[in-house]
Amino acid sequence: MLTENTVRMHGQARGTLPITVSSITGRKRIAVLRPRGSLDASTYRDLITEAKKLCDAGVRYILLDLCETPYIGVSGLVALHNIGLMLQGDRAPDPEYGWQAIRALERGIGGGANNRLKILRAQPQVAQLLQRPCFARFLDVYTDLNAAVASC
Repeated sequence: MLTENTVRMHGQARGTLPITVSSITGRKRIAVLRPRGSLDASTYRDLITEAKKLCDAGVRYILLDLCETPYIGVSGLVALHNIGLMLQGDRAPDPEYGWQAIRALERGIGGGANNRLKILRAQPQVAQLLQRPCFARFLDVYTDLNAAVASC
């Protein structure tokens, strides 16, 4: 049975992205991040920062629960790319480097079978964006927590 623990809330300060962090107990180190709000140029760094803390602590799978994220901009997509690279042990491009990060995003971060970043419960507008071929090749999208955990 899946249980969640270690719930933390980050981003309480004005102008930051609130993120709930949960860990799922089991044989693998899995974290669930649930941002509350749009993932765009003003918030994407918050998500990268939180994911980096988790990777540094030994988490190797992140389920990004987007049930409270109504919009993802280009900067948000760059954040997803960076997190995927970090989870694979690769060095992520500097998100401030602009178009090079976006070009890297277009090349993808590997196949879904090797992907350690899973998208969970994306809202319809976000799910539609993530179904585009350039994103679908490196992002696995799930509607059910148990299915996402089983894929890790």
